[in-house]
Amino acid sequence: MPSNATKNRREPGQGSLDFGQLLFDLVGAILTAIVRLAMFSGRVVYATLGTTPPLEIMLLTGLGIWALIGAITAWVFL
Repeated sequence: MPSNATKNRREPGQGSLDFGQLLFDLVGAILTAIVRLAMFSGRVVYATLGTTPPLEIMLLTGLGIWALIGAITAWVFL
């Protein structure tokens, strides 16, 4: 009869599958957060201007704004 120590051992490579799924979920959550922030920023810009372009344009505008903010921040701290 096997002891509890041998019954609870994991097979080699089994733990990496859990880590891979965790990493995949983390990357998905980060990308979702980036898209939501960019979409919100684009909506704020176009709401200020009083126009309503397609969602893709709002997304690209928001991404462009955050890319510009990131570039200026990187330039300031270099």
